[in-house]
This record gives sequence, structure tokens and C-alpha cells, in this order.
Amino acid sequence: MPGVRSHIKTAFIAALESRPGEFEANLQHLTHALGSGLPTRHIRLCVRLGQAAFVEPERTVEIIDRGLAEWSGQPGPEGHGGLEVNPRLMPESLKAYLWDEIENPPDTNRLIKNTEKLWHALGDELKQAYAQSILDCPGLAEAIGVGYLRPPMQLEDLRHHPRGTLGYAFYHQLKDHNLSLEIVPGYQLPPRGANLTGPEYIGRRMFETHDLRHVLLGYSTSGEDEIALQAFELAQAGRSFSANVLVWTSLLTLLSMPDGLPGLLAIIGRGWRHGRQTRPLLGVRWEEHWDQPLEPLRTRYAIRTQAAQV
Repeated sequence: MPGVRSHIKTAFIAALESRPGEFEANLQHLTHALGSGLPTRHIRLCVRLGQAAFVEPERTVEIIDRGLAEWSGQPGPEGHGGLEVNPRLMPESLKAYLWDEIENPPDTNRLIKNTEKLWHALGDELKQAYAQSILDCPGLAEAIGVGYLRPPMQLEDLRHHPRGTLGYAFYHQLKDHNLSLEIVPGYQLPPRGANLTGPEYIGRRMFETHDLRHVLLGYSTSGEDEIALQAFELAQAGRSFSANVLVWTSLLTLLSMPDGLPGLLAIIGRGWRHGRQTRPLLGVRWEEHWDQPLEPLRTRYAIRTQAAQV
């Protein structure tokens, strides 16, 4: 989209970085600067997503749970101003990254390719906060300790698995949609066998199992389902890439087509709740289950598809 007006940038960042007691005033200033006519509750949730991604990611679950409650009209006993995010200032490199992504033509492939650029833009303090966020997610400390990664394989290795098995479903998920086994080219990931940090391991494992989650959870490859799945993945793994995708899509929608924002936020909320209600999936060695029927696997791991979510 064209360049974002500077006063909107300033107002959005001020809302993200609000000091205790300043959030509601800064939110109202942003709402006025936008002039979109949207109810404030939609803009508030956009800001909450930004705070979880770029200000205090170690409190992602609390911030988004509370943000969705505020958005749905259930703000809690303290009212809308009851949630105070500790005012951590965003690095200038991160602000530059954010507006560069917003002002370029929408392209999720660019977001994927710029994963390493985002990580560097976060700065040391936010990197440490994300590392803590990951460790606080159920099951992830154990998964990091084991460090399991998909064994080297080719997609065609799965073509002969019987209909109804995980291997068959995964093969056709990729083949039928002309997708690659590697979402991120190998040169952009830490080399196999490297001594990975917690965030590096989670990032690699999440990317290599992303399309498996499409299959297991029943999400299509539509734009709406991709956003819902990113919200699911943020709820399960607290990673910076998913948080960035949600901020990028919600802010881009707010700035360019605000009438679409309420529907987008509903999609994000659906995926987030699905992730929060599902047992941790990342620690499962799914690649050892290629020959097993899909439905019994879902039952074994208590997985409800997105269509079954209330």
C-alpha cells in the first residue's frame, strides 16, 4: 500500500508503547488519527496483537486472551484499562522493518523469506523475551530438549501410502496444491545437526510441520484458514513469525480496507482459541506415523479439526 502517514505511524507506536495509565488515551488518539469510523474495540485488538508481538511477547497468552475478551465485550473486573503492558520501547530497527513490510505490496512469501531479517530486527531484549515465551508454552521445553527434526526425505517417498493414512493426506496436501516440502529454503535455516537455540529449533520444527498441521487440523490453504492457522501456531508455540503475520495482516487491513477488519479479527480469534484448546502438537514425531490412519491419530492425540470447533 502507499506510504503510511507519519502521524498514524507515531500514534500506533505510541499506543503499543503506552506507559501505565496511558493506554486508553493513546488508543483514542490512534482511533482519531485513523479516521476509519471503526468501533474502538477493533482497533484495540489490533494494538493488543502488536503489544504481544513487539512489546512484551513473554506475556503473549495473557495479552491476547485479554484482548479477545475485551473485543468480545468481556473486559474483566478492571474494565478495558485493567491490562497494563510493561512499556518496553521497540528498537528502531523493528519499527523500520514493520513499516517496510506494511508499505510494500502484500506478499506472505516475502514475510517467510524475511524471517531472519525480522529476528535480527527484534534486538537482544525482545529475542530473550521470545525465548521465554517459547519456554512457557506447554510441552515446548521438552521438545527442545529432545530436538527431533524430520529425517531427510523426498515428497515422492510418500506417494504409495494408502488412502486414509497420514502419509497419503500429507502427500496430496502438498502435491495437489503445488507446494514444496520445504516452506523456507534450506539455506535460510540453521544447518541440520547444528547446536540450535530454543527459538531456532522451534522455528525450524514449526516450518517443517506447518503443512502437517493443515492436514491434522483440517485447515484449507485459503487465505482465511492460513491466518487462522498462524493464530493457532502462535497459541501453541509463541513464535515471532506467527505474531508478526497476525500484526501485519491486521494492521494492513486496518489501514487499507477497514471494513474487513472485524471479520479478520474473528478469524484470528477462532484460530487462537483452537490452539489454546488443543494439546501441544509440536513434540509429536509425526513422521513416524505416515502409515497410520488419520482419524485414529486425531483421536489418539485428542485433535479436533477446525470445523468441529464451537
